[in-house]
Amino acid sequence: MRQPGRSASGPGECQRLPCPTSLSNSPDAATDFFSASFLSKDEDHEFKTKDKDGNDVKDALSNFDYLFEERDWPQERNSEGEDSIEGRNNLALALEAATTGHRAGEMPTADTGPHSKEQADLMAAIVQSVHEDPGRLTKHSYMSDSMGQIASEYLPDINRAMADDPRGNTDLLFPLAGAQAEFDHQQITRFLVIVGQHPEGHAAVEVGQQAYMASLMAHHMNPDLPADQRYPQSPADTVQEIARRSAEVSGTLAIGMQEAVVGKASQEAKDFADSVAQQKNAWAGAVGTSIGVGVSLIASPVVGAVASGVASTVSSMVLEHIFQQAETDVLTDAAKTTGGLWEVSKEQSGNNAQVAAMEASKAYKLPYAHQVADWAVQGRNDGFNDASTNVRRMADDLETEISAAG
Repeated sequence: MRQPGRSASGPGECQRLPCPTSLSNSPDAATDFFSASFLSKDEDHEFKTKDKDGNDVKDALSNFDYLFEERDWPQERNSEGEDSIEGRNNLALALEAATTGHRAGEMPTADTGPHSKEQADLMAAIVQSVHEDPGRLTKHSYMSDSMGQIASEYLPDINRAMADDPRGNTDLLFPLAGAQAEFDHQQITRFLVIVGQHPEGHAAVEVGQQAYMASLMAHHMNPDLPADQRYPQSPADTVQEIARRSAEVSGTLAIGMQEAVVGKASQEAKDFADSVAQQKNAWAGAVGTSIGVGVSLIASPVVGAVASGVASTVSSMVLEHIFQQAETDVLTDAAKTTGGLWEVSKEQSGNNAQVAAMEASKAYKLPYAHQVADWAVQGRNDGFNDASTNVRRMADDLETEISAAG
């Protein structure tokens, strides 16, 4: 872990760093910039890290390291003399472009390529940095909408990390195009709890995860899927595992929402529901744009036009179900009791997994269509239990007096 030294901010800083506003509209330039060196180990500075023997040694800093972790940001003022968040907010937008490969504030399209190693490494660096020091995000929560969008485009990586699969079959269960972002279960759990405390960040990941879960159900239930792409478990185990990992993501986000609404942040539950509803147009237009890139995030094309149509249809039906739920007052009512938000989130996650599994099995006319709803609910139960257990084990410092499971 890097030990903070003196601030590297100084007269030469502006000559070294481009404007984050322009980077948010230039994904390739943003990726190159954040990956580039700000200070080498050989330069005159006081930033330290620990070597394998525990000794302090000079550390190199990338532009990401400096701007996200080390810079002493001056207090900004707008044209009316009021405090401004523009600088760090522009940094978040630039990171969104750098990690996703498209302009900040937009959704991926069929033209959005698989993540490069540089993009994936930067995503991993963000997750690891927030895991190491949650204040880098909690003290600047307005950056969480961009962090949520970034995470929503790395869901295969996230699901793989949370699977902890010693058999090594997660590569098949969560196919991945391009480079994988490398982080571990604890790091991503802590990251999701923090992002889950922000309505827009929460909505971006939650809606994205449900679309991804639906695409996975359609992908793996396809009877024509080649053997070398098939998860080597029974249909029941496959449905349960997809639902379980999706539920752990949702449960972890729900704990973040619970912390924000019932805890010290005093965020309104309605804001979380409204943020989900506001995602409708963006996600509805993006679902089905591509298989392997973009929203579906499935690495290899499902076989044939029928299968491709099933994936888009199932995802669309699940998203419509989510948006209908968001337009009710159920979250606001649930927030009146300590465990209400957890229970509602759990119920909604199960409903979404059931819809995805049932619609995919019907579309393919599978002989076990009458069983998949039960499999999905079992996976949901296991996933929410995992979320409760793992947040307590890996991120208990991020909660106040609230129980992870309500």
